[in-house]
Amino acid sequence: MKSKLAENQLDVLFFAQSYDKASGNTTTSLDYLNNAKVRLFYNAKAEFLGGYAVSTTNWNPSLRYYDFLTADQRENLFKQGYKEDDCAEITFIFFEKCTGQIKRLQILIRALFDAWATKKKYILGGGVVTAFNNRMQRVLNIQLYCSDLPVFGKIKLFKILCTNRKYLFLRIFTAFLSEIRILLTRKIMSREI
Repeated sequence: MKSKLAENQLDVLFFAQSYDKASGNTTTSLDYLNNAKVRLFYNAKAEFLGGYAVSTTNWNPSLRYYDFLTADQRENLFKQGYKEDDCAEITFIFFEKCTGQIKRLQILIRALFDAWATKKKYILGGGVVTAFNNRMQRVLNIQLYCSDLPVFGKIKLFKILCTNRKYLFLRIFTAFLSEIRILLTRKIMSREI
């Protein structure tokens, strides 16, 4: 599997259109994506597998996750110590249907490393996809926000997950062991059937 950082407007536009198609959402955030670190993944046959964006307030005026919140909700997070300037976010993450579990895991790990490289105190992730949130919560173990919100014109359960950057490698290691155990269990069970 190969990855590539978006190098130009065409890469960003391809990423945004692919995200829209996979998620059913309409991305109106091209300015955000142009300022973020967008990474795209391809298999050996040059087929697109998925990608994500990592951003901070160094690159964009605000964090995408915080933009979904009211002023009071934002203020509450600030009072708890989760100021936007102290956070990096992994957002717009998605996988094409053809992307297998191992490749998805590799993409998630790379996203976490890209967020870690920003040197921000906290790393955020989350969104509205329950299965994805359950998987990410193994690493992003602090739930900052969970409530129904209007997201892209629909009311959805929206979560913001977080971890402290200094514990990231320990959290990745324990989550990786958990993922391997799950994958091995599935493989063994499929042989028994």
